[in-house]
Amino acid sequence: MKISGYRIELGEIESVLRQCELVSQAVVLAVADKDRKKRLVGYVVGKGSYDRANVIIFLKSKLPDYMVPTLWVELDSIPLTSNGKIDRKALPEFNAEEQIKEQYIAPRTDSEKLLVAIWEDVLKVNNVGITHDFFDLGGHSLLAVQIVNQIKKKTGKVLPISILFKYSNIELLDAFLNGEETEREDKALIPIKPTGSKMPMYFVHGVGLNVMNFADVASALDEDQPLYGLQALGLGGKFHPMTDLSEIAKTYVSEIIEHNPTGPYAIGGYSLGGFIALEMRRQFELMNKEVKVLAIIDTNADHTDDFITLLPKKLKRHSMKWLKLLLNFATQPGKTIQAQKSIKMEDKAYRYDAIKIAKESGDKDYYNLMKNIRDNYYSAFRKSKIAPFNGFVYLFRAATCIHYTNDKQYLGWSKYALKGVKEIELPGDHRTMLLKPNADQFARALQAVLDDHK
Repeated sequence: MKISGYRIELGEIESVLRQCELVSQAVVLAVADKDRKKRLVGYVVGKGSYDRANVIIFLKSKLPDYMVPTLWVELDSIPLTSNGKIDRKALPEFNAEEQIKEQYIAPRTDSEKLLVAIWEDVLKVNNVGITHDFFDLGGHSLLAVQIVNQIKKKTGKVLPISILFKYSNIELLDAFLNGEETEREDKALIPIKPTGSKMPMYFVHGVGLNVMNFADVASALDEDQPLYGLQALGLGGKFHPMTDLSEIAKTYVSEIIEHNPTGPYAIGGYSLGGFIALEMRRQFELMNKEVKVLAIIDTNADHTDDFITLLPKKLKRHSMKWLKLLLNFATQPGKTIQAQKSIKMEDKAYRYDAIKIAKESGDKDYYNLMKNIRDNYYSAFRKSKIAPFNGFVYLFRAATCIHYTNDKQYLGWSKYALKGVKEIELPGDHRTMLLKPNADQFARALQAVLDDHK
């Protein structure tokens, strides 16, 4: 059957559940709510030190999130027919609509209460339950920064922002924080949507350093399409002083090869990450490894020019910009003023990033960590140069360009990609093109490119 666009095998979920040492028996059903939206329900008979949170963690390590039940019923035994088979019709009835509506499960421990307080404060939502999903509550990358920062302040534990991909509700996150499992602090490769048999896509972070902004795109890709992100090193608390773009790219390439030794590869970079992805492509080719897709996401190639080269371009840009602005003001003053206000608001929202959030939190150590990481990546970027290369670029460009550019169509890439540039214009601006509802169209365009290179 299909649930939320994904093909689900109930028997596969049951089989994995029975592999868990905390589960004796298990049955999984799909139950429709009043809006006819199906949700997975797990009926389980526990054994040993059964704990629902640990069972869910086990499932998430074996299955994609969309195959993990969101509703649970714990039983003493599974009803059987006279010939010993599971009697699904005899499973206890419950009001799925009410359970979904009242899925609120109160925190049971002091640590869960602490996390609930943090989530409610950051997400501006009341009555957050321990099974409510971070993304379902409107979570995104900037809010994730605030949550992990608050956790550090309250508990002293430094977490990578991407932790919320793996432990997306309080029950799971609390079990992780109080368990023995640890996350590699130096890990760049993050599984955003790890399941599927198609050629994986690897996306490099932008100036926000993390890969949370790819979550909406991942959810809209084909169910069989894996997607991984590469986040900046150091977000887990261990600072890596790297100021050379080739060194950064080498680290990312090594993690991809560790995950996928033979390839072929599809790599891409968003904003600043576009330059890192280009260097990664060069390093893959030096190893005689095939890169089938190089996707550049709204990265302006001219930004790598030195100051002397950029100065006349900047003067030309701004003179044209001001001339156009004066003409618009002369003919349509009201609309021009409103448009400029809108641009300023968008620019302010875009610049309200992880560094500012860390600074405003009052946590000096966390702020310094984030700033040092950002400064290192900017230093590497400023020292880098693009040379023409014998390759092809897929340029995913935002339709709305807040900042003036000389080459609005190709963003300067046509003079470097000797085999050509395929420009794909997508709705939104530099920040919103990856977020819903624009993410759906982005995902369709990306999937079409990947499918052309099977």
